Amino acid sequence: MTRVCRTEQIPCEGTFCFNHNDRPHFLLRNHSGVFCYVNACPHNRVRLDWTENNLLDAEKLFIQCASHGALFEMDTGRCVFGPCQGQYLQSVPCTIHEGWIEI
Repeated sequence: MTRVCRTEQIPCEGTFCFNHNDRPHFLLRNHSGVFCYVNACPHNRVRLDWTENNLLDAEKLFIQCASHGALFEMDTGRCVFGPCQGQYLQSVPCTIHEGWIEI
């Protein structure tokens, strides 16, 4: 397991970007827990964010692709709006151990 950051480093309804194995990833924390995804849109494999840690829509209800506005469910990574509707972000298993988020 690799330690990424402490849970308190991510605000509730917030994200934390990092690289792992030379690939961009992000952690997302919401009322349901902490989730980890590869930071790449399934539509064209570009990063979801234009500015680091800015991955949520204005209402902080969905993960949003900055390239074409696709919206993804936070808990599942499933696209519910946009050109990749029905596809999923690549999920990465993560755990919390002694306050550290690990992948």
